Amino acid sequence: MTTQTQPKQLPGVWELIVDSWHFFTSTWNTTIKVSIFFLYAGLAIFLATLLLRSGHGFLFIFFMQLLVLIVVSILLTWAIIRLTWLMLRLDENKKPMDAKEGKSLAWKLLFPYFWIYIIINLVTFGGFILLIIPGIYFTIALSMSAIFLVDKGYRGFQTLAASEVLIKDRWWPIFWRFIAGGSIFGTLIMAAFAVLTFIVSLVTGPEFFMDVEEYALLPYGVEQFLQLATLAVFMPLMVGFHVKVYRALQATR
Repeated sequence: MTTQTQPKQLPGVWELIVDSWHFFTSTWNTTIKVSIFFLYAGLAIFLATLLLRSGHGFLFIFFMQLLVLIVVSILLTWAIIRLTWLMLRLDENKKPMDAKEGKSLAWKLLFPYFWIYIIINLVTFGGFILLIIPGIYFTIALSMSAIFLVDKGYRGFQTLAASEVLIKDRWWPIFWRFIAGGSIFGTLIMAAFAVLTFIVSLVTGPEFFMDVEEYALLPYGVEQFLQLATLAVFMPLMVGFHVKVYRALQATR
């Protein structure tokens, strides 16, 4: 007579949060070398706003903003891929790949990564059109798709299927863990951004960020720079939490 093995329990919400925080603080000296690209993206937006202030005409400003948006989106996505791969390796106590190899891998996975998120957005958007609940369901069920691309080299719909299988029968536990982790870490990030904004407003005056006149591009650029500078510090925390949830799902499947 055979006995059926009971599935292992996922780590508790607080255990995952504490583990992710320790992971973040113990590896930050390594991960900041990649997440610093968020700071570079913020600087690019700030410099672009200075150029746009001297531009004339709606079309010029529109196309320049579009160009900056495309370049920054590519840079940030590339950095997230590198950071995800790095933290997957660090979580397994593996030696990080050298910078050249990491950059090459990120460029290789860039378009497959975009393609996955196009598919996910179409699926979740369709779910939200039907009802709110299907949209929320797909958001969680497909949340591991991009990690499967980076970790396993899966592509397109294969990543979506793998994510849904991994989360199958454990949707609610993962939902609450994402809600709790996102709320706690999100609050921390917003608080850090608020402190940076307050410090800048002490120098510029509080009315600086409320400027709606012709030169309002400048406060927008400063605000974007502060947001991305904050993310440069804390993005490894968010990615690390995602990695920890992914590993916990694998270990208990």
